[in-house]
Amino acid sequence: MKPITKKDNNELLTRKEFRAFTQDVDKRFSQVDQRFDKVDQRFDKVDQRFDKVDQRFDKLELALHNQAKAIVRNTEDIAIMKETMSTKDDIKKVLSAIDSFVHNSQAVERTSIVNTHRIMELETKYSDLDKRLSTVETTLHK
Repeated sequence: MKPITKKDNNELLTRKEFRAFTQDVDKRFSQVDQRFDKVDQRFDKVDQRFDKVDQRFDKLELALHNQAKAIVRNTEDIAIMKETMSTKDDIKKVLSAIDSFVHNSQAVERTSIVNTHRIMELETKYSDLDKRLSTVETTLHK
């Protein structure tokens, strides 16, 4: 057999030694490949975990987005309520005006009752005076 290549320094390898060397290198590469396969499997598991985490984040992001939309709607509703809502002072003013109308209405009603009573007295007096006048007229015409 012919020498093929150098071993160390100036030593040459035979074909048999070279084949053994290449088989050893192939074996080592196979071992390294197996380790990489194991690492790939680990990375696949990590990727699966990240996929689950991503799905959770997607759900959270959707929930957060929905909450943000609800907050915006609520903020708009609150702004509208602030513009159109009556305050305690507004209600006090309205109640005060109603109380004033009620008081005035009661005063008018009392006045009306008194005036009705006076009118009834005057009608009685008028009736009496009318009778007396009729009597006087009849006596004068006789």
